Amino acid sequence: DFRPATRRIDPPRPYLSDLAVDPNHRRQGIATTLIQKCEALAQTNTKNKNKSLYIRVEQANDAAVQMYEQFQYQQMEHDVFGVEDTTVLLRKDFDDTSTDEKKEDDDDANDDDNMEQEDAPVLD
Repeated sequence: DFRPATRRIDPPRPYLSDLAVDPNHRRQGIATTLIQKCEALAQTNTKNKNKSLYIRVEQANDAAVQMYEQFQYQQMEHDVFGVEDTTVLLRKDFDDTSTDEKKEDDDDANDDDNMEQEDAPVLD
């Protein structure tokens, strides 16, 4: 979502939300591919001046938080989602590496990890 935030409680942008893979289709690299495609869009979209991507995940969804941390997302403090929020806000900053080079690097690094990452998370 690249729309500008208009209220204080809006999530920072761009923002990836509600990524889930059907349990029958996990362990096939689907979540990895979806994340990489979203990251490529965030890196190349001219509206994304900060070259970052944010993700909101339920704090109790340990598998999802761990998966995103494997993709170098870092937890950050936030107050944008309400008074009694149960979510974690994660952020990944991108460098100036071209999208094609980054994708090749990610593909190489994730080939062995795809099977482990796909079976656990269902993101809220």
